[in-house]
Amino acid sequence: MEKTISKKILPYKDFPKGFNVLLYNDEIHQMDEVVEALKIIGCSEKEAAGIAFFAHKSGMVIVKTEQDRAFARAMIRSLRTSGLQVELYEI
Repeated sequence: MEKTISKKILPYKDFPKGFNVLLYNDEIHQMDEVVEALKIIGCSEKEAAGIAFFAHKSGMVIVKTEQDRAFARAMIRSLRTSGLQVELYEI
């Protein structure tokens, strides 16, 4: 007996809203400094290294997507305190 998987397609208006925490590459901070700042906001060493590397190569990376605006803003403040170039983008 075959199992069928149904996929529910949500209309665009029903997609969950959220906030992307964006990190931009800069020529000021070393990779290890970025990794340490990302660990402060809850990234593992491996996640932080991957995010830092991707930002370095592409110029920008989405660090996290959060549903809670206040929580996303707290992450932005923490990263800015470390001197990183970050932005909050509402989706």
